[in-house]
Amino acid sequence: MESPADPGTSRHLYESEPFYVLPAGEIEEEPPQRAIPVEQSVEHAYFRLQLTAIADDRNPDEIVLGGVSWADGGHSKKVSRQSTLIAKFGREGAVQIPMSKIVKSIEQQILAAPKHPSGWRMQINADKAETPVKLGISLPTSASMLSFLAAREDFFSVVRKDNSELVMQGLSFRDSEKKCLTYAEAYLDLVRDLMKQAETATGIERQQHLQFIRNILAVDSIHMVLTDFRGRHREAVLVSPTHPIRALWLLNWMEIGKDWLDKTKKVCLHAQHENNIYSVDYYLSNPLNRNYQVPGTCLAILVDRSALDHVMDLELDSEPVQSYNCPYRVCSI
Repeated sequence: MESPADPGTSRHLYESEPFYVLPAGEIEEEPPQRAIPVEQSVEHAYFRLQLTAIADDRNPDEIVLGGVSWADGGHSKKVSRQSTLIAKFGREGAVQIPMSKIVKSIEQQILAAPKHPSGWRMQINADKAETPVKLGISLPTSASMLSFLAAREDFFSVVRKDNSELVMQGLSFRDSEKKCLTYAEAYLDLVRDLMKQAETATGIERQQHLQFIRNILAVDSIHMVLTDFRGRHREAVLVSPTHPIRALWLLNWMEIGKDWLDKTKKVCLHAQHENNIYSVDYYLSNPLNRNYQVPGTCLAILVDRSALDHVMDLELDSEPVQSYNCPYRVCSI
């Protein structure tokens, strides 16, 4: 006896939805996610997922970055203090990476003009941040300077991903190691060349070379002046992760993480491997505890440490963040 058809459909009750059979191989399908986890950068997400794979007795090398994009396409009209990057890792799902819109805007402008290094200035009055102003700086026209600008342009193109206008938090350093090293080496050659010229020059020419050194050390930095409701001033200097020394430092952070990951795989052959995984995960996620720094955020050098708490509360539309827990390195001077 034939079963009656399901009301509202042309299928019989014993028929299922159409499905496919894969005779061989695997298919990458993004899993449904009720909530997308939050990470501080693509590299943080990489390490977290790889450590999870080790804990589940899976191969961490199978974790692959599928792509990175802005959640709003990079052009949201919604009034918010944050923008969000979405990094997809295939069957592992996606993660979201929030960042300040002001910091994002400055970094995108830096990345869009690699051959025109400059400094920045930003005024913050009470709880209102003024539009950052670009400061022109004089730079030499030597061969070492041209080599640095070429390496900078090459590295920035990898970070930006053409028209995607990504930033350093969305960069996979493990896939960009060579470009990053070339960028840092060109910067070192430039500084050495300027120092050599300053040592051999005298008078006005020597002062000019010394000024070039000051300017090249200060590229991609943001001089911030904070004025509270009582009219008191505090100052901070934020160094963008696009700075060659910062980029090199972040690459080193990634290499240390990979080394720890390799050691963790060996350690997990023994008992209590969950504790070992937790320890590595904790130290990679809290780099300040071991003098490590968070990719994609700015280095803060403060005259007044409390100024950083003010900046963080202003920039991040979230719970107040204490300076000893935030992703900044604080140096009192």
